[in-house]
Amino acid sequence: MCRLRSWPVRKVFAMAVNRYALKMFCIGNLAMKQFAALGVRRQKLEWSAYAMPPISADALHARKSHEGIRFAFVGALMAHKAVDVLAAAFSAVRSVHHDASLKIVGEGPLRDLFAGMDGVEMLGVVAPDAVAGAVSDCDVIVLPSRRDAWGIALVEGAAMGMAMIVGDRVGASELVSDTPRNGFVVKSGDVESLTEAMMRYADTPEMAAEHGANARLVMRIVGAPAIADRMLKAIGESLAERGESNG
Repeated sequence: MCRLRSWPVRKVFAMAVNRYALKMFCIGNLAMKQFAALGVRRQKLEWSAYAMPPISADALHARKSHEGIRFAFVGALMAHKAVDVLAAAFSAVRSVHHDASLKIVGEGPLRDLFAGMDGVEMLGVVAPDAVAGAVSDCDVIVLPSRRDAWGIALVEGAAMGMAMIVGDRVGASELVSDTPRNGFVVKSGDVESLTEAMMRYADTPEMAAEHGANARLVMRIVGAPAIADRMLKAIGESLAERGESNG
């Protein structure tokens, strides 16, 4: 999120970008809208995302046949991540589907919300290069944040072949598609909305598998090669335009 709160600083920032920058690469459409609101000219703004490296073959092929739907959450256990909503929603799902499980990677002040909950596995802090392996047997990645500028954990889960459930105030929610369907966008901070989406996958695990396979297609957009190509193309076009205007 943009944190330039002072109006004079915002104006100076926008003027500097408009005058000197070839392009300003923004992480998602949400950031593009924010910087446009600051006064950065639309033609200076270019969509981008945190580039995803390839997922290891071990992580991709670790998912095996198992009983019950497996959800994963990766992130800080804090209020803005809506882990209270996640705890309530999973509890509701678990009351109906006793074989449903939730794997949590991360730490934070709200970890006690999950203390003693059946079906919850708390992994604590995991090294970044070990996260994929830690949740590779899960079916659905859940990121219900009340606010999140992007939400790289969602993209990592999608790249591994997990169906996505994400709050509508998360930047990466724009990657959820219905053609083909790869997940569900829920109302951020709303227990009922999150419970409904999680219950749909618990009721129909084969749908999660189908949506997860579709979710891997996001790598065509956010994979490192795709992001690099997009940036080089945008910079090249800007240099060409600048050369023509100076010619």
